[in-house]
Amino acid sequence: MPFGELVIGRARAILPGIGGLLIDTARAARRMSAADRICFGSVGAPLLGHLLLAVQALLPGADLTCRCQYSPAVLLDDLAAGRLEAAVLGDHPGQGLPQRADVVLHAIVIEPVFALLPAAHPLATRDAVPLAELLEEDWAVPRPDGDRTREYWASVCALTDRAPFAPYEAEGRQLIEIVCAGLAVSLCQATFIEVPGVVVRPLAENPLW
Repeated sequence: MPFGELVIGRARAILPGIGGLLIDTARAARRMSAADRICFGSVGAPLLGHLLLAVQALLPGADLTCRCQYSPAVLLDDLAAGRLEAAVLGDHPGQGLPQRADVVLHAIVIEPVFALLPAAHPLATRDAVPLAELLEEDWAVPRPDGDRTREYWASVCALTDRAPFAPYEAEGRQLIEIVCAGLAVSLCQATFIEVPGVVVRPLAENPLW
C-alpha cells in the first residue's frame, strides 16, 4: 500500500535519530547524576586503592565503582563514551595519548621505569641496574597493546645497539611468576609493590620514563 510504504520510509529515516537521542539522553543523565554515581577507571596503578579511598572521603554519599584495564586506550574510549567519569591512564614520552572530544587530560606525575628481577639474580644486589646489562638477559614483556609500551621499550633499547630477547609474553601475575621463577627479567613501574621472589631496582641514569 502506498500509505504503508510512506510510513515505513519515514520510520526508517527517523529511527537512527531516535537511537542517537536515546544514547545522548542516557549519557546526559549519567553526567547529571555524577555526584551520586561515579565509575572510575584505571590502568595498573599500585596507588589505586588509596585513590578510591580519597574519592570516597570527598564524596561520602557517592556510589563508587571501579573498572581496571591493562590498556589506557580502552579506558580512553570509555571516557569519551561517557561510561566512566574519571580514569588514571598512562603513556610514554613521545607517545602521548590521543586527544578525544569531551575528555580532558591532566598530567599528574612522570614516573621512571624500573627493572623487575628475580630475587636471586646477580643484578639484584646492585643499587641501580644498567640497561645494557639488563639486555643480556631473557625478557618477559607484555603483549602488544594500545599503550605502545613494548614499542617504547624497544625504541629506547635500540639506542644501546642491542634489542631485548623476549621469549616470554605475559602481563600481570603471569609475568611476575615468570620473573620469580628466574626465567626472565622485565620492567615495571617505580611504584611496583615487591612480592616474594622478585625485587625492583632503578635503571641507572633513568633511561626510561
